[in-house]
Amino acid sequence: MSLVFNREGLSKLKPPIVLQEFVNHGGVIFKVYVVGNYVKCVKRNSLPRERRRRVMVVEGGVEAVVEGLVEGFGRLGLFRREKERE
Repeated sequence: MSLVFNREGLSKLKPPIVLQEFVNHGGVIFKVYVVGNYVKCVKRNSLPRERRRRVMVVEGGVEAVVEGLVEGFGRLGLFRREKERE
């Protein structure tokens, strides 16, 4: 996962990528589950700080969160392995 701060940073990313606008939400998200007439809203932390052990800053306005998040967000391990191959 990466945060891109400017056009130069965007040009440094290599496909395939999925772009998503970052909306600062104070570290809390609400998950809403709906099945028929049943509605459940759950409040939870987003990207907990205790899991952000290492942040790697790449030149050109790109900040990549590499380690720590892999435990809670397994798919990020793929990003980590790709970076290690380079």
